[in-house]
Amino acid sequence: MREKFNNNLREEITNPEFHEEEIDPYIEDIITNNPDIEGELTQLAQNEHEYENGRVEGTRKHCIDVAELALDISNKFPDLTKASGLLEDEQEQEKARWQRILVTSALLHDVGKNEVPSWIIAKPGKLTEEERAKVNQHVTLSRNIILEQIKDTLGQPGEKEIIAEIVYRHHFRDGYPEQEEVNKHSDPSIERMIQRLTEIVAVIDNFDSMRSFRYYRNPEEDKELLVKFLSRKFKGHDELISYLVNNLIEGGEEQ
Repeated sequence: MREKFNNNLREEITNPEFHEEEIDPYIEDIITNNPDIEGELTQLAQNEHEYENGRVEGTRKHCIDVAELALDISNKFPDLTKASGLLEDEQEQEKARWQRILVTSALLHDVGKNEVPSWIIAKPGKLTEEERAKVNQHVTLSRNIILEQIKDTLGQPGEKEIIAEIVYRHHFRDGYPEQEEVNKHSDPSIERMIQRLTEIVAVIDNFDSMRSFRYYRNPEEDKELLVKFLSRKFKGHDELISYLVNNLIEGGEEQ
C-alpha cells in the first residue's frame, strides 16, 4: 500500500517559495480543484525528497513543466485543439474543452511513476532490462491511477477516460504500449483528437526531458541536435518542434 502523504511536505510544496517559478493560474486551478491530482503530485515530490534532498528537477516538476508547455502550445497553435464540423459558438466551447484535456493529460502523464520504485527512477546509471520494464509500466500505472483513484472532477462525463487514454499512449514512439493494447474510441472524431493530443504530449515530454536535468545526464542545450532528434522521431511536427526549441530554451520564451 502506498505510504500516506507527508502533510509538512504538502505545505512546503504548495508554498510558492518551493518553486523556482510560479505555476500558471490555469494549471494551478486544475491542481487545487482536484485534491486527488494534488495528492499524486505531492507524492511525486515526496519520492524525490527521499533521493534528491529536495531537488526540484524531478518527475513532479517535469509534469508541471510539460503541462505549462502544453498550455502555451495550445494558445500559440489554437488549431491543434480545434474540432471540425461545428458552429462557431460550439467550436469555441470544444476548443476550450480539448485544451483542458490536453493540459490535464500533460500534467498527469507520469503520475504512474509513483508506483515505480524511487531508486529506479533516481538511478544515475544505465537501467537493466528488468528495471527498464518496470519504468515502462508507468503508462499503464498512470492510466489506472486516473481511472481508479482520481475522482470525476476533471470536466465533462467521459473526459477522464480520454485523458487516461492519452496518458497511456504517450510513449507510443518508444514502442510501448503495443498497438493491440490500445483501446480506440468508438467515435472516430474523438479518436482522431486523442491521437493528435497524444502526439503533442509526446513531443513536449521528449523536449522537456532532453532540456532538463536528469539523474543520469545533464540537460541537452544544443538546439540543432534537439531539432534533429525530435524531428526524426516526430515527423510532421516541425513547426511545433521549432517553436519549442527556438523560443523555450535558455530563458528565450516569447512574451
